[in-house]
Amino acid sequence: MVSRQKLLDRLAKFLALAASSNAHEAASAREKADDLMRKHGISEDEVARNQEGLYERSLGAEGWNATWRFSLVTAASRYHGCEAVALEKRRKRYVRIVGTTKVAVDKAEALYRDLLSAMLHLESIAAREIEAADDNDLLFGCTHRQCVDSFRRGATAGLILKLARARPHRFGLGNPSKSPSYPASASPPASPPRSTSAALVRSFEAAQSETSERVSSKYRATKKPLDLDEAASDVWYFYGTRLAGKEFKFVDVEAEAAAEAGEASAPAGSDSTVEQDSAKNDD
Repeated sequence: MVSRQKLLDRLAKFLALAASSNAHEAASAREKADDLMRKHGISEDEVARNQEGLYERSLGAEGWNATWRFSLVTAASRYHGCEAVALEKRRKRYVRIVGTTKVAVDKAEALYRDLLSAMLHLESIAAREIEAADDNDLLFGCTHRQCVDSFRRGATAGLILKLARARPHRFGLGNPSKSPSYPASASPPASPPRSTSAALVRSFEAAQSETSERVSSKYRATKKPLDLDEAASDVWYFYGTRLAGKEFKFVDVEAEAAAEAGEASAPAGSDSTVEQDSAKNDD
């Protein structure tokens, strides 16, 4: 059975074609639109209202083939009730953040930028460690590139665990009003087994946000699996996860304010930041 959202999007396309300068095409589209509206009891006003209120932000096409980077923008988007959409065009992947309010999209993009900065800092620390290990033949049978990739995957999983700990319900881990359960290892600086962090990523990948149905109906996006657990080196994967837990503290500003005020939960579009523990960066 076709969902009402898909019907509304289909009707929007027919009504747009009904304004075509091609008389035959316009008449055909108008007829199809009228038939669908009569059959399902949908008015043109409802179609018009449905097309309003979806906001998007383009993030370009650079670097989105990397699993870790797309995982970060997906996590940041889900955290604020938005969706990260990957669109293929001329062999490039263009990514957008889509949400129901401009505020939510702005916050999702800001959180993604924070997480990206966190990752770049973590990489700068790991680069020295991997270089030293390479000099001493301690790469454990992996190439230098495989070690870097494994570290990025583990660090990304560690950062996502921070988000999941703040808002488990956004990541498919339970109802926030019922003391939701999530992996105990989400409490930093514990290092989760790879199977645990992989299960978390699979869970939030399958979870549905407020905009999931509308976005999947409107955009013909490509599905990119968040296969963070497919790392060549356990050692560098776990090092990345541990370092993310040690170096960075995730703060949900409005959630903390709500807790202090005795409220049960925070609003869906709360502000959040990833704070760098500068005292530890000199190690």
